Amino acid sequence: MKTKYSNNRTKLSQEQLSTKKDFSKVLNTASAKKISNKKRLIKNTLFSIAIVGLITSFFIWQNKKTDFVAPPLPGLEKEFSSFYIDNTRDTMLVLQSGTEIYITHESLLDKNGVQVSGEVEIRYREYRDLQDIFLSGIPMIYTDESGEYHFESDGMFEIMAYQAGELVFIKPNKTIEVKMVAISTANYYNTYFFNQTTGQWEFLCKDQPDTIYTYKKDSANVIQEIAQLNAEIETLIDNQPIKPIPSNPEIDNIKIEYKSVDYPELEPYTNVLFEIAPQSQADFDQSKTQTKWRDVEISRINKENLYKLKFSKPKEIYEVFSTVVFDQFSLADAQLKYDQYQQAIKDKATQKQLLERQYQAERITAERTIEKGRQEAELANRIQTSEAISRKIMRTFIVDKFGIYNCDFPQKLPQGMIINANFADESGNPILVSQIHLADIGSNTLYTYFSSSFNNFKLNPDATCVIWGVTMDGNLAVYEHDRYKRIPRKAKALTFTMTIHSELPATNKDVKKLLYP
Repeated sequence: MKTKYSNNRTKLSQEQLSTKKDFSKVLNTASAKKISNKKRLIKNTLFSIAIVGLITSFFIWQNKKTDFVAPPLPGLEKEFSSFYIDNTRDTMLVLQSGTEIYITHESLLDKNGVQVSGEVEIRYREYRDLQDIFLSGIPMIYTDESGEYHFESDGMFEIMAYQAGELVFIKPNKTIEVKMVAISTANYYNTYFFNQTTGQWEFLCKDQPDTIYTYKKDSANVIQEIAQLNAEIETLIDNQPIKPIPSNPEIDNIKIEYKSVDYPELEPYTNVLFEIAPQSQADFDQSKTQTKWRDVEISRINKENLYKLKFSKPKEIYEVFSTVVFDQFSLADAQLKYDQYQQAIKDKATQKQLLERQYQAERITAERTIEKGRQEAELANRIQTSEAISRKIMRTFIVDKFGIYNCDFPQKLPQGMIINANFADESGNPILVSQIHLADIGSNTLYTYFSSSFNNFKLNPDATCVIWGVTMDGNLAVYEHDRYKRIPRKAKALTFTMTIHSELPATNKDVKKLLYP
């Protein structure tokens, strides 16, 4: 049966509307049908299946790939930085930007919902300027019930996790905390998560910036501290115990008393045995083990598990090569001590790595502080030093699923001019673009215009802006700020003469120079 629609229905009067406001009366007019036990059982069963389906599809949903993120110049987007963590331990990562990532132990699951063990790769990248945001291909349009907005960004990041090339997920009752260093000190930003299934930004909460005051560490002290850690690590490596290996019951071995202080690589162990090495097995004289020797000299060869044993007494010397081994009763204890020592080396290396990263981040901040101080000194004849108190604003994200997060403020299109826009190359030939991006560098906002709105192109001629686009044949088109600031204020129509870059550099950093020379 064909459904009929009425577009010109008679409007109800206010009196008629009022009679329908008694919802209890309307509800009582509805016939309540009794559901049979059989039907209720079916419904309950279906509900249970639905719940199981939701749990099962949790990881499938996170793993679903979409085309909502489409880099305009594939291969030139910002690369991930990789960090390797142990899921059984709490981890804090400190990036050069100053961003801190806190990952609690046992918070990661594989695609089957099983807790991950062993090493996990954390991939992380930040988008802090409009060039990286543009090259990422991440949509910067936010839509809600009040309309369409464009994001003014105070920082965006993407975080993922992998083990052996397979995606890893955050356990439903766990979270990861990301404290990202802010670009602005303003407090009007919100935080959002990009849903790659729907292609929409989801509002999370209003951002509450944290102000952290820290004293810059003295450079010489930090360098000395890092050098001290280096020396400790080298000492640990030089004196690390020999890796325990089991004895071979088919090969002769000798037990020798020695001073452990003379052999740091053997110091943690007890019940050490010297097993005859392959190069001495053919000529080994077992009767020599019954001889009473006055002295035994143990010499390690090339820091390997190879020792020369020199037995001596008046008028006789006997030499044999051997390796250090452990019998079945001592091997487990030796292995435990070896593992503990190796962990101590790793802990020192991690401590040094964190210190280097923190120092690097503070050094960058200090350099920026010095530059800012230099500029202000030119105006106010003041001097600031890198040892002064540093003010740092952090944006905190509670990450319960991997993906893309941002701290942004929704903006309407700029005000000032509305023009009918066309785009051409230096020769005046029209260029075909499906969308154009107006990058307001001053406010860190990326406005996106689709071809259908080029005849209603809104801009602020007084802002510091650049216009970017990628042509249908894959070339980068740029309308530089020097041209932008010369836009005629009374223009109603304008052809933007774009610089076309058909041959692009191979790196993200070099392409960014073309976008904002």
